[in-house]
Amino acid sequence: MIADTEISSEADDAGALRLAGVIAHQEQRFDAAIAAFRRLAESSARSDAQRAADLANLGATLRAAGKSDDAEVSYRRALTLDPNCAAAHHNLGNLLAASGRVRDAEAEQREAVRIVPSYAQAWNALGGLLQRRGELRDAVDAFSVATRNAPDWIEAQVNLGVAFLNCDLGQEAVTVLRAATVSAPENASAHGNLGAVYLRAGLPVRAETALRRALALDPQETRWRSNLAVALQMQGRHTETEQCCRDVLQMRPGYSAAHGNLLFAMNYRADLASEAIFAEYRRWNAQHAAPLAPVAPRFALDRTPGRRLRVGYVSPDFRHHAVAFFSEPLLAAHDRSQVELFCYSETGIEDATTLRFRTIAEHWRPTLGMNDDAMAALIRADRIDILVDLAGHTAANRLLVIFMGLAVVLWVASTCSARRWCGSADCRLSIGHPTACLLSCPRRPSETRMSPLGISDGRNG
Repeated sequence: MIADTEISSEADDAGALRLAGVIAHQEQRFDAAIAAFRRLAESSARSDAQRAADLANLGATLRAAGKSDDAEVSYRRALTLDPNCAAAHHNLGNLLAASGRVRDAEAEQREAVRIVPSYAQAWNALGGLLQRRGELRDAVDAFSVATRNAPDWIEAQVNLGVAFLNCDLGQEAVTVLRAATVSAPENASAHGNLGAVYLRAGLPVRAETALRRALALDPQETRWRSNLAVALQMQGRHTETEQCCRDVLQMRPGYSAAHGNLLFAMNYRADLASEAIFAEYRRWNAQHAAPLAPVAPRFALDRTPGRRLRVGYVSPDFRHHAVAFFSEPLLAAHDRSQVELFCYSETGIEDATTLRFRTIAEHWRPTLGMNDDAMAALIRADRIDILVDLAGHTAANRLLVIFMGLAVVLWVASTCSARRWCGSADCRLSIGHPTACLLSCPRRPSETRMSPLGISDGRNG
């Protein structure tokens, strides 16, 4: 237990004052820490590099205190004094990522690792940003460097395991995550993500074991509980699956993917009437889709006589996948004199099948890593007439974008529903696989590897 350290006007020694600021930050006495770092940063007796390091610590403390705007000012002041202050680049990158400025955040993290190539926290943050942008193989490389420079850091190990899985490198993911559970048996994220890997590999019993261990360590993590429902569903334990899904929704009513998994599972229940299943679909719509629908949708249609219809397909499965067996010939059969074809691809790792889809489409729009609003803006800008969803309530769907009122005609093909836009879809049957969720390790405040007394805000979003 660190003793309470007061910061007084007599604390003239810079090292002691900096130590007092770090201790105050760690004990969440942010006003005291801010006062200490400000005094250090304003001291004319200190070099620019020293003052920049103090401003970086001040920024981390301001952000921890909920003052993000002031934190950004402090980081930028630090970089004005010393452009080679890697900690300031790293922490500024984390702050920018949290506000959605992903490309600017990536630039800051790249600068941090250029200055200090062994900066594990910055490599880890860079990997997270690349993953958000859909640069999955580059994310693996970044997390790999992080783990090489901090081999005992479980967060980086878990993130590397998730990145391997996102690249469909299941065996590599299992190896990394199993090692993480051995090194840190009390780390819920390691067990939970290992469970997700087993789900992807079609090993639901192993997945259930890992997920129950994760939930024993972190009972409030709804993603692990939702994945447990998928594991039960894969074992044909449909009644337990439904209860597990409902437990998740009681804890987190707005969790649309878990609600979609419930719909998926209910279609396997021979003891449920069609009306009961349909009623649950309507509840999904009322809870998740209807609030996103415009009251009076307006469409910027091109009314040029004789023009081609602009048809957009949305799918995570423009790849070697069961959906491609029917969607590829469908897209290829369009009469191009009548149809202008757009593909909105949520596909992670592309393959030979993806290349064929790219050839078929006149307009290829990668959407992996886009948030819902950005994807909706992209579709609106393309002025789509007919928007076709090929995923329904299956893994990696973008249904919450589909239902934003983006096209005159909406067709949820995979759920046997086609209708003119009116704010919902009458879905009855989902095909494919339910959604499994991955969760990287939580970000926590940690000391920077640059200096034993430096502060990293440790958060990348």
